[in-house]
Amino acid sequence: MPSDHRKLVTRLKLRHLELLQALGADPNVHRASTRVAMSQPTASKLLREIEQAVGQPLFVRNRRGLEPTPVGRVMTRRASLMLAEMAAAREEMDAVASGATGRLRLGVFPVAVPWLLPALGERLHARQPGLSIRVRVGLEDVLLPALEDGELDCVLGRVVPEMLTASMLHEVLYLEPTVVVCGAAHPILRSRGRRRLALMSSSGWVLPSRGGALYNMVASRLAREGLPDPRVVYEATSVFAVIELLANGSLLSALSQRVARSAAASGRLAVLPVELPAASYPVGAMVRRDRLASTAVQDVLAALRGIVGPCLAPVPGQAAIGSVAMP
Repeated sequence: MPSDHRKLVTRLKLRHLELLQALGADPNVHRASTRVAMSQPTASKLLREIEQAVGQPLFVRNRRGLEPTPVGRVMTRRASLMLAEMAAAREEMDAVASGATGRLRLGVFPVAVPWLLPALGERLHARQPGLSIRVRVGLEDVLLPALEDGELDCVLGRVVPEMLTASMLHEVLYLEPTVVVCGAAHPILRSRGRRRLALMSSSGWVLPSRGGALYNMVASRLAREGLPDPRVVYEATSVFAVIELLANGSLLSALSQRVARSAAASGRLAVLPVELPAASYPVGAMVRRDRLASTAVQDVLAALRGIVGPCLAPVPGQAAIGSVAMP
């Protein structure tokens, strides 16, 4: 082991890592010291100790306070990852102590909840009955930073290449079509042609966000007819919430075809025969590069490939996750 590496191992303590994590989130010694429950003089002393162990300054002072150096950014990010791994180890030990044989931290976009998540859980538990799976549902703006920070082992959902960082890898499993949906008794179902599109423009919508991918699909279709953008009444990421709002009101939304067909089969929703531009988007798995070799991640990927293989055709030309490096 190189001497400088050894110096970090022997000198850095958990309190050093906690302070680095706090300074990475807010580069202000006073606020960081409060966040980790220590005095400001103690925090300043610990920061000097860290810089002595590293052999380089981690922060420089400017008019606004502290600014991390390139080395400082590396150290604060790595400190967060190490603390996340410590928390994961604690959770896994607690899970094993309670009878589980392992623990998986899974992030899931709404599109993957109705079909892919249950199928994945069934396969993983068939192989490892005592596995404990913690599921966190959200969108890319929340789940991808959590993945990068080491809070999640894997994320399932819509692959958004421009939001992936150099520390992440992805594998596209299949393409998911998007359709326009409404309540089963919505008046728009009795309209046709341009009248239907005009009602789409004037109706209220339930979408994950204004300006997001689904919003842009709908807005592009309306713009093609010279109609105003959709009017978003609710911003909701929960598929359950979207279905309830549509089934009990006069709103519209855009959902994955798989989710929409399931809700329509129950008689709660109806699918509008309206074609959306660029309606199919890639669904896949996203992992951190440095976690690819872990047993948990490899088990997830093997299970996903087994699910998709007999059910849906993988996207042609997509490489395996081990060889897809995001710039």
